[in-house]
Amino acid sequence: MKIVQTKYDKIVVAIIALSLFAILFGLIAGIIGLTETYTESYTYPVYNYFGDVLRYETRTYIRDDYESGALAISGTVLMFVSLIPSALTLFIKSNKKHFIMIPPIILCLACFFLFLFAAMFAFNGESVVALSSLSTALSIIILVLSCTYLGLCESKRAKAVKIEKEKLENHISLEQGAKELKNLKELFDIGVFSEQEYTLQKNKIFGAMGVERNTPKPVQSATQSTVAIPQTPTETIEQPSMKQIIPDGNYDVGAMILSLSGRTFTFTKKDTNATCSTGTFTYDNDGNVLTLFTADGTKMQLSIDQNGNLVTARGTTYRKI
Repeated sequence: MKIVQTKYDKIVVAIIALSLFAILFGLIAGIIGLTETYTESYTYPVYNYFGDVLRYETRTYIRDDYESGALAISGTVLMFVSLIPSALTLFIKSNKKHFIMIPPIILCLACFFLFLFAAMFAFNGESVVALSSLSTALSIIILVLSCTYLGLCESKRAKAVKIEKEKLENHISLEQGAKELKNLKELFDIGVFSEQEYTLQKNKIFGAMGVERNTPKPVQSATQSTVAIPQTPTETIEQPSMKQIIPDGNYDVGAMILSLSGRTFTFTKKDTNATCSTGTFTYDNDGNVLTLFTADGTKMQLSIDQNGNLVTARGTTYRKI
């Protein structure tokens, strides 16, 4: 089983390693503070009533660092407890597993103060002060790394959620997709789209519906011969009045009406008056080539004949009405 699942899990490994060192130093400091005693002796003279020295007496005091030892042991126990959820993040597979680091962060903050007070209240043993100070410094580093890990993982998760939300927003229902496919087929039947454009738009709709389609390339049989069918070029009739043709107006497109106004176009069904497709259009300086742009970026080119009618690339004529 792979322990380090993501690049951010390396931070958790570093946190665990530093925690072990902090536990070791804190444990040693606690044991020394609880077991070691320190003896101090003071010798002072004893005077009589007249101020003469009668004798010298020695008083011995036994001191310890029990308070510092107890604080260091408490910090060590909390640090060990914080290791459990930290280690769990290495084995859990979830995009929210970084939230498990919140309790270790709180525990590490408590350990910082316990080790700090253990160092401050150790008045006798220098080793207790040094070891408690090391555990305090390690607690700060662990705290910073834990917060960094939490922030980086949450940022990554929020970004993934945003991308998924955008995908859902672009997703359309099966009913809506079927309606768009029907409108697309009608536009193809009347010659608005070429076969290649029709296939491209159809695949886009299927993709928005969440349906994957693999369009196989046609395989030509070995017995079939390839015959090049020459296309009749569109006859261009030059007339002085062509530059004066304005494409605005309505055009008969079989079962639909194509309306051009300003710089926008609309395909509308004749029977239901429902809008099938909208977008913008441009035409060149000569006024004889019209280009339609749909909302999804599809481009359709139409030519304008000498009568002001629109002609598709397939030779279909849309009569101006």
